[in-house]
Amino acid sequence: MTDHAGLIEIFTSIQGEGRYAGVKQLFIRFAGCNLACGFCDTPSSRVVPGMWAYEKAQGAGPAILLPNPASATKLGRVVAESTDGMEKTYHSVSITGGEPLLQADFLKEFLPVLKRRFPVHLETNGTLPKAMARVAGLVDFVSMDIKLPSVSGAGAFWKEHRDFLKVCSKVETAVKIVVSDRVDTLEVSKAAIMISGVSRNIPVFIQPATSSDGRASELDTSTLLGIHDICRKFLRNVRVLPQAHRFMSVK
Repeated sequence: MTDHAGLIEIFTSIQGEGRYAGVKQLFIRFAGCNLACGFCDTPSSRVVPGMWAYEKAQGAGPAILLPNPASATKLGRVVAESTDGMEKTYHSVSITGGEPLLQADFLKEFLPVLKRRFPVHLETNGTLPKAMARVAGLVDFVSMDIKLPSVSGAGAFWKEHRDFLKVCSKVETAVKIVVSDRVDTLEVSKAAIMISGVSRNIPVFIQPATSSDGRASELDTSTLLGIHDICRKFLRNVRVLPQAHRFMSVK
């Protein structure tokens, strides 16, 4: 049903990745994913649980549990309750997962209501361009992953990633590329060339894979600099940035 969605949780926290690292956001985590990446930091979000949770107080429990699927009306009420009187302190609402675009029908109905109060920040694996096309006009910012096969173990999605970036041509978009000690630098080069074929101005964030206890993968300075330099041959804005929230006591 388009007016219901499978959720994991809603909570307030600090964005830890990419272009808007450090801003305060309300996170709406959708359930379900079309991939199973080896470095996934939310593997439990791949399936729809019986209940979903939200924090009534910012950054503090206890969580309130509600049954899945959630109606658009109920979700709107929870967003309002979670941010009541504090709307101006939020940079945006992060639509994340899992892969939220698996529920594009719901998003097409819900995002216009959400946008009346907040800018919308979409976090996505960038493999569902047709779903993105359905909601592109309802999203203010996109944080898109590029899945390197050598790192994710989830296969190659070069065409899907390219088509996705083209769909996002009129939306403020940044790309995140997770790297680990398994990275194939030829894939990094292929990714950079593909991105530059859409626009050399798309910001790219090289993100060393990070474990839940904050340990970065075994990538030395020389390797990270080499990956950075490969991307800079084709792209104007390249940065190396870990998952900042892993170094703080936040989700």
